[in-house]
Amino acid sequence: MATFSFSGVRLDGMVLAVPKASDGARISSPQQTASDLGYEAAVKLLSEKGVAPSEIGAVLFLTRTPDYRSPATSIVLQGRLGIPVDCLAFDINLGGAGFVYGLQVGCSLLESLTTSYALVFVADTVNRQLAPDQKGQGHNDAATAILLRKVPGSRPIVVQTFADSQGFTSWMIPEGGFRKDDPTATDNLPLRKSAGQFIKEDKQAYNTILHNRLPDTLAQFLDARGLSQADFTHFAASTLPDGLKAKIKDAAGILEEKWAEVPEATGSTATWALVQSGEGRALVVVHGEGISWAFADLTLEADAYLDWLENRCVFR
Repeated sequence: MATFSFSGVRLDGMVLAVPKASDGARISSPQQTASDLGYEAAVKLLSEKGVAPSEIGAVLFLTRTPDYRSPATSIVLQGRLGIPVDCLAFDINLGGAGFVYGLQVGCSLLESLTTSYALVFVADTVNRQLAPDQKGQGHNDAATAILLRKVPGSRPIVVQTFADSQGFTSWMIPEGGFRKDDPTATDNLPLRKSAGQFIKEDKQAYNTILHNRLPDTLAQFLDARGLSQADFTHFAASTLPDGLKAKIKDAAGILEEKWAEVPEATGSTATWALVQSGEGRALVVVHGEGISWAFADLTLEADAYLDWLENRCVFR
């Protein structure tokens, strides 16, 4: 099983950035990208923690909506933030499950780096990929900057990840890629724009796989380590399909009062639930396209900086 444990890294802070609300929805302006939101979040986070850009050794950017298909948005942010050129910077094409996957990759890298800090971004302007009548309907644009710090002997961060390609067509954005249904079509695919509508979406298939797999694998994640809901201060999850919350509560024995709700008007991410919940030991559940899902057992210490902000800033 893909389970990872990191005892020398801690989550030192998170800042969530969202566009200013318009008609109750968080939708970025036409010129504002996921990296614009991420940049503002990172500037706030580094300032509050007193960390200089020169101390950052790795920049990871997890997104479905990069600024460009190439170069990597992480490299663009490296320059904007003034992070040294001898850093490690790359993007990961992942959306809904990005927070826990980003933790896993960031912690793994930081354990072998000579620097003390890594900066992980989980960011999407998902409304760019929706038809006009779908925008803002349960989808909010947001970016979270996460600061990881090397601290020997810190409380372990434990992560388990899953991927089930049986459902990969249930949440799919084919446009901008290089595989097409009609190989004889003459349009110039490499020049097609990378943003597009959710051309292929099957919510029923997506939800069925999650209902069948996620609750049981979460129970196994806890059982394998002899844990129960009593070991956690709170539970944080990205927005869940109908009925899945009840199945998770039953499978893992999670009490309602420990469930950190995610206000739809602010963002549908697990990171917002963590920012709201604050200090303590958290059990985190995320899911997304692929189909992918993941769990994390992590502790937010009293001095972890947790905040959120609104902005309309655009990099020019």
